[in-house]
Amino acid sequence: MTLQSNVSQFLAACTCTGREQTTADLCASCQAMIEAMRPASRTGAPHLSLVRRIESMVDQDAKMGELGPWSTGEKLAVCLVLNRADWLGKMGYSIFEAIDRLGIEWTAAARAVHLRRNSAP
Repeated sequence: MTLQSNVSQFLAACTCTGREQTTADLCASCQAMIEAMRPASRTGAPHLSLVRRIESMVDQDAKMGELGPWSTGEKLAVCLVLNRADWLGKMGYSIFEAIDRLGIEWTAAARAVHLRRNSAP
C-alpha cells in the first residue's frame, strides 16, 4: 500500500475534523499520524491497520499498567510506544534488541503510534 492510499484511508477515518479532505485542516494529533506514516525506508509506510492494532494494545496496556496477553512482538511494540524500558528489561530485551526483533514495518508502526500519542495538545 502506498503512502497516498494510507493517508487517504486515514483522512476518511479521521473524526476530529468531520472528515476534512486536506491535511492542513487536521488536528495536530492527526497531522503527526500522517507524518509518521511517511516512509522511513524503501519498504513504504506502515499499514494503517497495523498502526490501529498497536494503538489498541497500547491503550489497553496503559490503562492496566501491565502488558496484556500479546505475542512477544506485540509486547515489544507496546513497550517501545509507552517508553517502558523496565518492561523490556523484564522480557530480556534492550531497546535495540526490541527494534531488531520488530523489524522495519512494526517499528515504523510503533513510531507512528508513539508520535500520535505524544503530539496531542
